[in-house]
Amino acid sequence: MNLFGLLLILTFGNAIQCSAQNEDVLDNFVGTEFNRNILLNWSITEGNTCNGIDILHSTDSINFTFIGDIEGICGSTSETIYYDFTHADVDENTTHYYKLQLGSSGFSWIISIDVFDFDQREYRLGPNPLGTESMLVIENSNHVKMTLHIYDLNGGHLQTETTSNSFFLLEERNYRNGKYLFTISKEGDTDLIHGDFIVD
Repeated sequence: MNLFGLLLILTFGNAIQCSAQNEDVLDNFVGTEFNRNILLNWSITEGNTCNGIDILHSTDSINFTFIGDIEGICGSTSETIYYDFTHADVDENTTHYYKLQLGSSGFSWIISIDVFDFDQREYRLGPNPLGTESMLVIENSNHVKMTLHIYDLNGGHLQTETTSNSFFLLEERNYRNGKYLFTISKEGDTDLIHGDFIVD
């Protein structure tokens, strides 16, 4: 594996099993990834308690399995309490979904985390040829400014996009059929990432 290692893109899933009550109980629920370990963090707001927390995991957002728990009374009547849990050695190139069961209070919302193994490449693009919406993913754990330039095969400059996230979205409707070239530059880095995509 090269220096780019593994990339996480964190996106919040739909609140499939979330009640207004749990939105008030749970202050946040997020995850970060490093070397195939996903660290989940959440907090229970002041004035709320529950009897135990189960951590559930899925790779399809529908069928969840138990991967760990925090026993006993959770939360506090006088202060916000913070929790964390590490899911070790997760599968690469997979979307991982997580939710919490807050005792008898029900389920949290679902979060999803995409974990990519870049191998020897500096980016991942899928689907390619472009679908209705394709994602061009680049390792950018420090959230530096990145600039994407898109060109036709004659070298004509067609488009410029910037982001400090870890991805660009490419939409098929914005291009005619054919092959396109792109470069990505990172602020503070003189090396360019080169690639191409197809529209058919």
